[in-house]
Amino acid sequence: QHISRLSTYVIAMTPLTAKILESTFFVSERVKVIPHGVSLPTARSRDRNAIRARLGWSGQLVIASNGLIHPDKGFEYVIKAIPSLVAIDSRVRYYIIGQPHPSSDDGKRYMATLRGLASSLGVNSTVVSWARYVPLEELMEMLLAADVFVAPYVEAMVSSSGTLSMAMAQGVPSIATPFDYAKAVLQDGRGQFIDFRSAASFEKAMRFWLLRPDMRSQAGKLAAVYMRDRNWSAVGHQYIKLLESTTMPLPIIGASTACNNEI
Repeated sequence: QHISRLSTYVIAMTPLTAKILESTFFVSERVKVIPHGVSLPTARSRDRNAIRARLGWSGQLVIASNGLIHPDKGFEYVIKAIPSLVAIDSRVRYYIIGQPHPSSDDGKRYMATLRGLASSLGVNSTVVSWARYVPLEELMEMLLAADVFVAPYVEAMVSSSGTLSMAMAQGVPSIATPFDYAKAVLQDGRGQFIDFRSAASFEKAMRFWLLRPDMRSQAGKLAAVYMRDRNWSAVGHQYIKLLESTTMPLPIIGASTACNNEI
């Protein structure tokens, strides 16, 4: 509430988050909804088969997750479902793309726990960790090449997810727990929801898409269309328009006065 009193506007990334702000913190007239921006596939990244061949993914059914690794990600519930999924389709592979936060010991311990879990279940060659920073262009290609994206967050109050947004923008069929942001963007057939902290729920959802690849493909197409108008250029223009509506003078970028007291 203190921050809102000092602000001309408060930005929310979904109407649901805006409602939470209004009902919990009683800021309504100054709440503006501007969606999370996404990077759309580039001309270079559109040859999916070539990317899969380069990554060594040809002939695999790739499930992917990405982002900074920490315990709230819920990746262990996906790993627990992998043995059953491999029994249905031996092509299944699960790639965890990303590294623990450099300053987080919890993230490093969590990564070690995930590797131990995969080993104990006998799927350490099926669950693959890309534990490094992946540049944006490379990450976009990896997501484009994946068959399914999963965001199994364990907490409901996650108001935005750049990882889920990017996967949807690449047209990747996505599965997620019903955290706040996912509930806003995965509606109307754009993906599937699973229960929090439930390997069985993920297995059921993934089994459905293994048996119905047509439904999986349709979800990816709907997701890509939904995200098309959320490219960074369009989102940036919404911020510019909002800033222009304020009474505060805007600095002229590149001018010698760019660092004046109005910034």
